[in-house]
Amino acid sequence: MEPAGEGVRSIGPLPDDADAGLLPLPGLAADAAIVKYVSQSLVRPFLAERFTVIPTISWSTAVSYDFCFQSVPRRSVVAASAVGVDLSTKPVLSLSKGSRQGLNTPLEYWLFVDGFTEMVQRLEPLVVLAYGRIPVVCHELVEVVAYPTRWTNIRAARKGRNESGFV
Repeated sequence: MEPAGEGVRSIGPLPDDADAGLLPLPGLAADAAIVKYVSQSLVRPFLAERFTVIPTISWSTAVSYDFCFQSVPRRSVVAASAVGVDLSTKPVLSLSKGSRQGLNTPLEYWLFVDGFTEMVQRLEPLVVLAYGRIPVVCHELVEVVAYPTRWTNIRAARKGRNESGFV
């Protein structure tokens, strides 16, 4: 992926990977192939017009890693999002050595962190553009530029109105 230069227009992240869910492996691979074909078909006209396209990476469990990171260029800018992932509970590691599952820690948190870690190891991204809140541990692995969600902005605006006496 070439950086946006003079005369190059840039668009936001486009989907490039399968959000695998919990389908059986053959279903995951088939879905990934369909998503890859469709996303490449959608991206081609933008690339022809010299837009910079940033792939959005998504994954489910370790089973999905082989195809979720497959078509993404290494050492490039990528996008990721934890919107919809339960990150509300702060992780508390258990006392057993090597255990990642903590008390009061949602499985979704660890699935996200493990996938993010795998993405960084496989793709070595220059920077990750994050939509919404990303766990702190992810910021320690690679440069993350976080953008607030629409709802974050709405809540902040409402809080400001309430503090100023408006309803």
